Amino acid sequence: MKPTTGLRQLDDDLFVEGEPLIVYGEPASGKTNLVLKIVKESLRSGMSTAYISTEGSIVVERMEEMGILDFPNLSIGFANSLPHLAQLVSWAAASGYSLIAIDSVNSLYRSSVGFARRANEIFLGILAMMKIAAASGKWVVATAQVREVGEEVEPSGADLIGFYFSNIARIYRVGGGRRVLEVRGKKYILNIIEVDVVLAAT
Repeated sequence: MKPTTGLRQLDDDLFVEGEPLIVYGEPASGKTNLVLKIVKESLRSGMSTAYISTEGSIVVERMEEMGILDFPNLSIGFANSLPHLAQLVSWAAASGYSLIAIDSVNSLYRSSVGFARRANEIFLGILAMMKIAAASGKWVVATAQVREVGEEVEPSGADLIGFYFSNIARIYRVGGGRRVLEVRGKKYILNIIEVDVVLAAT
């Protein structure tokens, strides 16, 4: 069993066996909504899911709107520091959950890298646990915040993320409230509506 967006056109491009999926984008680009869509549809298909948030409990309201909280095979954790995130990822990797979703994997790293001497070491440990979990048969999906590099953006900690992961997608806003998801050289146009994410066109 593998995760699903409920949008068959996307699934083969997004999900690669043995590889975590990283979705990066600017604030309000739709990262969280896309991952919640994956969580909801995967729960619906019978997958058990551990959802880890570094953005606080505000996401619970969105999960309730989308009907995600109705599923019994869901566990939710809230990380309040980089070491705490490492603990939660370690727990999820050792658990029986088939899908691990992290939103976002690098926000606590980005806020602590200039102050905590061990931030790089802890963040690398988190990425390694994600990679090992995926290699051992679990599915791992995470969002990543970005930093500006000239006129482009890249995930914060891109050099560390790129060391472990190759399955990386970008999402960004375009006119009319639509989003473009770029993955494996393809572009998908998405609409985020009140309780869902739908494919607008390819």
